[in-house]
Amino acid sequence: MNAGFFYFSKMKQIFSIALVILSYAALAQNDSTQSADTVKYWKSGGKFGVTFQNVGLSNWSAGGDPSTSFGANFSLFAKYEKGAHQWRNVLEAAYGAQKQGRSSKDNFRKNNDLLLFISRYNRALSDKWSFAVSVDFRTQFDQGYKYFDDDPTKQRERVSDFMAPGYLSPAIGISYRIKDRLELSLSPLANKTTFVLDDSLSNAGAFGVSAGDKVRSQQGWNFTGTYAKEIMKNVKLRSNLLLFGAYDNLGAVDVNWDLFLDMKVNNLITANFTLQTLYDEDIELKDENDNPIGPTLQVRNVLNVGLTFNFGHKEDEK
Repeated sequence: MNAGFFYFSKMKQIFSIALVILSYAALAQNDSTQSADTVKYWKSGGKFGVTFQNVGLSNWSAGGDPSTSFGANFSLFAKYEKGAHQWRNVLEAAYGAQKQGRSSKDNFRKNNDLLLFISRYNRALSDKWSFAVSVDFRTQFDQGYKYFDDDPTKQRERVSDFMAPGYLSPAIGISYRIKDRLELSLSPLANKTTFVLDDSLSNAGAFGVSAGDKVRSQQGWNFTGTYAKEIMKNVKLRSNLLLFGAYDNLGAVDVNWDLFLDMKVNNLITANFTLQTLYDEDIELKDENDNPIGPTLQVRNVLNVGLTFNFGHKEDEK
């Protein structure tokens, strides 16, 4: 299959998801048959952004390679608040790919791939303290490869795929919250389930599962922190921190920290920066020469400038 068509089909999936939700949001706002008593406790909204870049060179004396890149990102939230009860749901999705060079062998390579869903229910115990139940799910849309550009005998190696890995982290605990800005939660009853549903990766024992197994479940404790604030005019910061420690290995703590920075130029043009930092004792990494280096800090960052379409309520709207 042509790589460009393959990546384009992935983009179409994200566009389709966004279109369905946008259509639903528009219909929901015009549906007069909804119960006003129920709807007034719900607020939902989101945004959908696209980016594109093309660099063309012809007889350029300074050198360089032509390149094409594109990306899409989608964010959706829905929250319910009534009395002592609050239920928040957040979906983050992003996908991007880039092609550099003139050769037909220089296919598109993905440079961004994220699917994240967080759902949290809180039952207030006081103004700032609450009982909390949450679930965190994350994976990616597409296959991921490690490339060996300097080794013609080994061009690339598949290292990930949809639900390989996938992570599901439910937790029950106590939460401390300051308005809608900061929330910290400690959960002594937590679970981390790792999915590796790809046969070859499962057989290789990737991402901490036993060779041949596709699921690994660990019991332990969980700490989460969320923060959201407009740090200056038209610049919003959102951050999610997830820590997990298994009770059978208390000396190891898994870390997953996501940071989103949204910068608005006008009603359509925006810039957004995403940073993900990951550390997992169960993920054995290799260097550029394919030598094992063990668990280490993983960092991914993406800066996009493009068009963004907003719909529904604002996330900080009362």
